[in-house]
Amino acid sequence: MKKIEEFFRQERQRVFLPDAYFVQRVMARLSRKAEDVGVWDMVRKPSRSVLVLAVAMLLCFFALDVFIPVMPQLGPVDMTLESEQGPVETRVLSGTEDDGQEFIQELIAMEGEQ
Repeated sequence: MKKIEEFFRQERQRVFLPDAYFVQRVMARLSRKAEDVGVWDMVRKPSRSVLVLAVAMLLCFFALDVFIPVMPQLGPVDMTLESEQGPVETRVLSGTEDDGQEFIQELIAMEGEQ
């Protein structure tokens, strides 16, 4: 009976009373975990899939916005003016970046035909 009581007393001391190096072991574990903390460790596990989906959708929308140009809508004034434009005005207002001699010669030739 004494052996069993002694055994339980030793186990209680071992489990409930920490040894001299308990604080050092705990601090070492905490410092190691603090270094390993990343972005995903700060986000709760159930929220990670939602966050990944949201970021992926934002990137897709951004890519679509960048790569697909938006064409402006023609208003009633633009449609009216477009019917009154000749080929010279259409060529000038089309937004071409040609400012070279050939472009000017084409405009002179088009103006001479009118």
